[in-house]
Amino acid sequence: MDTKLIILILQLAFTPYMVLGASRRIVNGQVIERGQWPFLVSLHYTKPHKFTIHTGMQHLCGGSLIDPYWVLTAAHCYSERLSDVTQWRAVLGEYNQFIKDDGEQTVEIEKAFPHPDYDLARKSAYVSYDIALLRLKTPANLTEFVEIIDLNTKEDLEGTEYEVGGWGQLTHDPTGFGMYLPMKTNLTVVCTEECHAVYEHEPYFKVDASTICATYPAHGESLVRYANSACFGDSGGPLVCSTGPPSFVKTRLSGIVSTGLTCGDVTHPGIYTNVSYYLPWIKEVMSSY
Repeated sequence: MDTKLIILILQLAFTPYMVLGASRRIVNGQVIERGQWPFLVSLHYTKPHKFTIHTGMQHLCGGSLIDPYWVLTAAHCYSERLSDVTQWRAVLGEYNQFIKDDGEQTVEIEKAFPHPDYDLARKSAYVSYDIALLRLKTPANLTEFVEIIDLNTKEDLEGTEYEVGGWGQLTHDPTGFGMYLPMKTNLTVVCTEECHAVYEHEPYFKVDASTICATYPAHGESLVRYANSACFGDSGGPLVCSTGPPSFVKTRLSGIVSTGLTCGDVTHPGIYTNVSYYLPWIKEVMSSY
């Protein structure tokens, strides 16, 4: 067997490590075609880390390009020991994590802006305000493989269909079974009240207007059997909603991969940061820099 193929198989077999308990990845997805999600950003961490050592990739979190200078991601990616932005790179137009793709752009991060209330919420033992803006040192060169995604400005209603994507783990167990190509999966919104009822006895999760709960109910059953989800390592990646006629479909960023009980859990939807809820804060940070 070819030596490079053996190395690749071993890299995919080893166990990745969560950035924090909030980290998520893709379960029951399909490979995203090259250039299909040009707004998807791979955030590379250049120092040795348990997650990247196991996967053989520098990818640690996902993000979305919302302006030539700005990437939107999850705050928990940049908390505590991972807060040194000089150790991070935003890779735009990334596709195959093991090669340098045509049109790929690697950009240094000038400054990270985690939401100011994130640390306070984390110290209270729950994940909330899980959103961060990254200012790039140089602007993205917009191409067919690197594009901006618009932010969703409307409240998403129960039953709204989404897609979530990233370079993620394919199943909760065995951990480490991930992909070097980006994957996506379909999800449906679960109303806040129903999701809150599911999580009310779980001590580390907060469900309110600042979050979106989404999953894929098998056979249309409500909160009975879930398969599709994000999983370890997709933290910060996009939850998108596409609307409009077939001739002019518009994709908007509705959520950010944040947290959940387990990957593909049969009773608990994934919890995503609600982008529309934080629009005033996003605009304030971007306009003040």
